[in-house]
Amino acid sequence: MAVKALLGTLLVVLSSPPPIQFTTILEFILCVCLATTTLFIQVPHEYINEAAILTILFKGLPSIFCVFGFSIILAFSGAFTALMIIRNKPAIARIFGLCSMASMSSAMALLMWAIYNKLAATI
Repeated sequence: MAVKALLGTLLVVLSSPPPIQFTTILEFILCVCLATTTLFIQVPHEYINEAAILTILFKGLPSIFCVFGFSIILAFSGAFTALMIIRNKPAIARIFGLCSMASMSSAMALLMWAIYNKLAATI
């Protein structure tokens, strides 16, 4: 019974056209992803196991940096795809947008964790 109600709510949410604020959030995610990748090119890094790791925040955390980079890539891809298909397929665009928001949230959580880890190590 509860599963039917949940699926019904999910269908209503996905079938309604996305509001203007939804596209603004996706555009913001695109800008943040592009700014992050541009910043990472400029920041000093070191090579660990043939992978470039930022020395400022992710030193000693190569796997966390790889997951962070993957989250940024997934957020960018989801936001870009959602913005490209929002007029033709709004339900699918909403799914891509929600995946993009989830990926950006996980990337920001990993960044905050790396900052906390760096600050805790200096104390």
